[in-house]
Amino acid sequence: MTSTHAILGPGGIGGLVGALLARNGQDVTFIVRPGQAVAYPPAVHVESAVYGEFDAKIQVTEQLTQSVDVLWVTCKATQLDQAIAAASASAAAGATVVPLLNGLDHIAILRRAYGDDAVIVGMMRTESTRVSPGRIVHGGWHVPDAPEDDTHATAPLELAQNSAGPELVSNVASQIRAAGIRCHVRASENQVIWEKLAVVAPYALATTAVAGSIGMVRANPDVLAHLRLAASETIDAAAAMGVQLDRAKLIAALDQYPDSMRVSMERDLSAGRELELANVADPVIREGRARGLQMTSMAWLLERARAQAEAR
Repeated sequence: MTSTHAILGPGGIGGLVGALLARNGQDVTFIVRPGQAVAYPPAVHVESAVYGEFDAKIQVTEQLTQSVDVLWVTCKATQLDQAIAAASASAAAGATVVPLLNGLDHIAILRRAYGDDAVIVGMMRTESTRVSPGRIVHGGWHVPDAPEDDTHATAPLELAQNSAGPELVSNVASQIRAAGIRCHVRASENQVIWEKLAVVAPYALATTAVAGSIGMVRANPDVLAHLRLAASETIDAAAAMGVQLDRAKLIAALDQYPDSMRVSMERDLSAGRELELANVADPVIREGRARGLQMTSMAWLLERARAQAEAR
């Protein structure tokens, strides 16, 4: 069955999701920034370590004017207010809203904009970059390979149940799986959020602190030590909120990524773009400290990442 999907902020992640959905026959529209639509190509080109090289036809607009079944919110958290203005609540009425942003606070913002029942919490683990409008380079998934029915394994894309009931989430998950992305549905929103935060927050800060790849973090003993401690602090913060994460699994994951891998925040630093420091780090530190945790290493990394941003 064909559904209509809009990608609000079609960067590396949104562009990849939209391209895969379009390749599978779904009706996909990219919502781009003002002034970009006229030069945007009618097909998105993907170069992927997983799916190979392909083109997928899409539609492009700067403002959502027609109803859609699913609105994917994949902009940077720093651009969220502008993005919501391009897809107003009235235009998106009846749509299922799936954010794949880093951080925590965007969920409440989106629920105020679109309604509690409309928003499905989601997250994706991948290395995917928009190198130019309509061209996506996908390096692969940041999870081990596993059978689709292994629900205990981490999937590249994970969604959480919400108050509207299981059918809403199941429909989105089915379309994602048909497009070729392994997807799991979790019972807990906080589980989905904090499993990613426990990896992305320390790694984003550490790579930004050294202004380089994960290999550069490993070559710096002080930053590497604080990276490991910050991951533990984030896991402790999640536990204090009632979210039990697999500490051994998450800490072991820190050693599995290749030295050459870069993180989106560090890429933004090198390109001179605004960083998601407040969106990624502040909620983790805030929630941990609110529950009596010091969050010393998270704060140490944040200070050095912020110094790199100011220096640029």
